[in-house]
Amino acid sequence: MNTNSFPRQIILILSFIFLFLSENKIRSQNYSDNLNISYGIKSWDPVHIKIDEKAGSAFYTPIRFTAVNSTYYPFKLVVDFPTFENLFPKPPPREISISHGTNNLFTFSVHVPGKGYSYKYNYSYWLTPSDEILDDRYPYLIPIQVSKRVNAKYISSGKILDSFIGNVGDTVYSMRRGLVVAVPIDKNLNFRLSNHDCLEILHEDGTYMIYHHLNKKGDFTAPGKIVLPGQPVGLLSDSLYLIVSLIKVSQIKNVLLPQPITYSIGANNIVSFDDLDGVAQSVHPIEVVTRELKGRELKKIIKK
Repeated sequence: MNTNSFPRQIILILSFIFLFLSENKIRSQNYSDNLNISYGIKSWDPVHIKIDEKAGSAFYTPIRFTAVNSTYYPFKLVVDFPTFENLFPKPPPREISISHGTNNLFTFSVHVPGKGYSYKYNYSYWLTPSDEILDDRYPYLIPIQVSKRVNAKYISSGKILDSFIGNVGDTVYSMRRGLVVAVPIDKNLNFRLSNHDCLEILHEDGTYMIYHHLNKKGDFTAPGKIVLPGQPVGLLSDSLYLIVSLIKVSQIKNVLLPQPITYSIGANNIVSFDDLDGVAQSVHPIEVVTRELKGRELKKIIKK
């Protein structure tokens, strides 16, 4: 997993991921396609194992293993010890959840003082899968200004699914509560699922909503921040249209699966994008906005 160089091929791979998600998949009504991003994860290598072992003092001081996640994407990690001599306790291979920052893994001590010890380890990690069973009728908010009519972007081959025509500088709104894991930036310095002009929000069920074609100079939010439904999260770029794509992480390691989006049109009523296009106006029903909010968040919305 360890690498210190980022060859140009990596940029090409990530660009291909973006194009594949935002064009081929979003245009299609067929959601059976999938995309494996293992190569991109391996190349950017966002998770590292750190060992705290002071030379000459390991007989008296425990050996500590931690995992450092440089991103806000949650990962699953497995560490295996093919060599583990005169140390205890030996951990069994198991999946460990890895969040942003430093994660404690193991603490080992010398089993028999005065004798030498040795260990070797291997590790692998992958994106944490989404919930196996998702709510396929979740009422996502329409991501444009309330009362604005929904009009899709059309190209020579037809309508782009889940697209919204707008003007430069139009505000884009969060469709669901979630954790920001990537924002529009000028350069790609860390692992991410999408291209530079995209916002990525991780939902509580482990799915990701990707907002394409946002202005890179917007300063609405940042990785690690929680955004609430209906909250402004960016401005439309000079592309003049927004695309949103809902992504599920498969139980098959690092495989992404596009998911259909159902939109709220008031109360508990939902429709597909085709039923919105050209006829519906954006609404942000309070019962949908407050659906996933926590204590203080709920009080804040009710106060407004």
